[in-house]
Amino acid sequence: MNKLTKILFFVLLCFLGINSSFCATLKINNIKFDNSDKIILINSTGDIENANATRGALSNPDRVYFDISNAQLMTPSVSYNVSNSVISEVSISQFTLSPDVVRIVLKYDKNKVKTGAEAFNITKSGSNFFIKYGNKILNNSNFSSLYTKNAP
Repeated sequence: MNKLTKILFFVLLCFLGINSSFCATLKINNIKFDNSDKIILINSTGDIENANATRGALSNPDRVYFDISNAQLMTPSVSYNVSNSVISEVSISQFTLSPDVVRIVLKYDKNKVKTGAEAFNITKSGSNFFIKYGNKILNNSNFSSLYTKNAP
């Protein structure tokens, strides 16, 4: 099935009420980075009202993760290398399918983030989530973060 056929199929299922769990979830399309080195946009569509996010921390290496419930990742899992930032890597994946949980993991340099995982927060706005994090070391428009997609 091509992509358009799949979309039309799921719209039809939603309309008929057959696949209500898929229709009631938030569809996460991708993540986008801004050049302020402070915000990550989780670009999504669908029912954000029933989607909630929780934050957790992992160590060795230091990471913060956000689990978004009632959400499905519409693309394959992906990770990005980040340079000139407190974050060195960002990854997004479908963590579980039952229940639907998308996990976003940010690997960071604890020497640059004094408060650890608490420096990273997630908020809803419109149909999207935003992750906001620490301040830049240098506030200079000539220095911006560079993001490269890791090979699968």
